[in-house]
Amino acid sequence: MNRFYLSAPSSNSWILPFILGASASLSLIWISKKLEKSITSSSKPRSEGKTPSREIKEDLLDHEELSNRMLRKAEAVIQWRTSRLIIVIERCTNDHNYSAILRTAEALGIQTVYMIDPPDMEDDKEIDPQKQIARTAEEIEQRRLHHLFARNATEWLTVRDFASTEDCIACCRKEGFKLWVTDLSQEAEALNIFNPKLNDIPEKIALVFGTEAVGASTYMLEQADKRVYLPLRGYADSLNLSVATALITQALFFMDPSLIGAMSEGERKDLRAAWFTKLAQQRLLSSTQKKNRKKLIGHIKKCETICGRKKNDPNYHIQPSEQKKLDDLSSYKRELEVLDAIIDPVKVRRGNFPSSQKILGHVFLTSKCN
Repeated sequence: MNRFYLSAPSSNSWILPFILGASASLSLIWISKKLEKSITSSSKPRSEGKTPSREIKEDLLDHEELSNRMLRKAEAVIQWRTSRLIIVIERCTNDHNYSAILRTAEALGIQTVYMIDPPDMEDDKEIDPQKQIARTAEEIEQRRLHHLFARNATEWLTVRDFASTEDCIACCRKEGFKLWVTDLSQEAEALNIFNPKLNDIPEKIALVFGTEAVGASTYMLEQADKRVYLPLRGYADSLNLSVATALITQALFFMDPSLIGAMSEGERKDLRAAWFTKLAQQRLLSSTQKKNRKKLIGHIKKCETICGRKKNDPNYHIQPSEQKKLDDLSSYKRELEVLDAIIDPVKVRRGNFPSSQKILGHVFLTSKCN
């Protein structure tokens, strides 16, 4: 009997480890349930849109969970804008390049673009029936989108049209810009981004691009303070106009980073006044009213262009469609003032709303060169 008693514990020795292991497993399950419940309860306020302020840096200008996000975004963009570098496009003939250049300028932080005799970007302009037949539905849709992109880009740009190269150069000289004209001749200097000391960057630069086919005009080249080009390493000796604009503009930013965000506080204040008003318009006008307003601004801008061409060339023949726009100019302005009264009725009552000052639909609607 004693032998049996002594041997019994050895045969049942697994019981104690089993009980200990089961207890440990149950404890882990209980702890994991508690932890999961705690995590769920702590994340619940974030799903309801409540933002713990301690998790967001106060110096951020844009964040999806910050209040007044649109205003913060606009302020962030304004801080990166430059007025030391402007882009001048001389007689661009391709509306795709035109819209691409405007989008590129806006994206890179360029605030001002001067256009010399730009292409007509109106959707309702008369088109040669033979050319219209040759276009496919896809091409027509792509053209419509290019026009839309250009209009959207000009919402936040200072764009001014010039009827002649001479007028544009005179304005640039008056504002103190040095003319850097892109050129492929032997007289042009290479933009060396790896050794920027070789390039004397002036305080204010007007970077000029010519037509897709032949480049800048002879008169523009003669007036240039410097002719420049971007070195290429392939068989092709030139680039698409919009691509060249993007690469050379970015090259200048690499060569002189101080160009980035180079704008006076007074200019920023003007941008805030214009941009914040536009952001408010998006809340006050319906989508149909906004479309009509853009169309009216486009008609008025076209009338200004026609008058400019007639002023610079007395022999310029006004087409019947252009004459119709000129005849309807007064009605365009009246319709625009009705929509503007919704946005800012006080200014309309005082008679000093911008629509009475040559509305062109861009920031800084009146130019210092007028």
